[in-house]
Amino acid sequence: MRLNTVQLAVSLVCSLSLAGCGALAEKPSRIITYAVDDSITGRLIQDVCLKQGNILIDSLQPDDRFVLTPITASTFTDFTGRHDWTLPPFDLLDTELLQQAHMDDLKNEIRADLKHMVQRQDAKNSEILDVFNVEAQVVSPDRTRIPVLVICSDMRQDTSRWNFDTHQVDSGYIHQLIEDRRRSGALPTLAGVKVYIVGAKPTSLAKFYEIRSGVLAYCKAIQADCSPQRYTLSGLVSVRS
Repeated sequence: MRLNTVQLAVSLVCSLSLAGCGALAEKPSRIITYAVDDSITGRLIQDVCLKQGNILIDSLQPDDRFVLTPITASTFTDFTGRHDWTLPPFDLLDTELLQQAHMDDLKNEIRADLKHMVQRQDAKNSEILDVFNVEAQVVSPDRTRIPVLVICSDMRQDTSRWNFDTHQVDSGYIHQLIEDRRRSGALPTLAGVKVYIVGAKPTSLAKFYEIRSGVLAYCKAIQADCSPQRYTLSGLVSVRS
């Protein structure tokens, strides 16, 4: 009897929907990783990171997955997977109000964690490139969702080995960086991952374009999908699929 009720509900929803159930079934869910600069210099883009995060959270739909991770001096090892949420999938047996209530509760929980992470920005250095290694860990077991990586950072890689502020980030420098990471096994493959970068606040106009060229070259080497239009100083983005 329950089976007949479910079948009837599905039939009713499909008949009332202009798009039909085929369109609903085909609409893919996403896995959005949001990396927030937790360095001291990242405080300069604190408002951008908070606003961008809220835009992403507002865009979440049923069955989307959202992962929040900080950019620190030890970005990869500091990733714990604790800030990882999956929104409940669409359920024909739930009322619209109940479904929305579940969504709102989860989104409010994410907003609270985001606010805490943004306000904490106190890391002395920033290992930005390791964000891509974190992304590889996030997406490798999850092949059913469209992967999106959003980085809110000044993009001033600042470690003893690679420092974008004190070195000229030209093609030779980036080539050396890529080969060094390849030899050490730290060069991930992110084919199919769409990358957005916001808050890229440099020390000068020339440095902005210099670092942008370097980061885009790095994205190409790891097969990630990025472009100059998705690398911005303060532009806020929506990533609906």
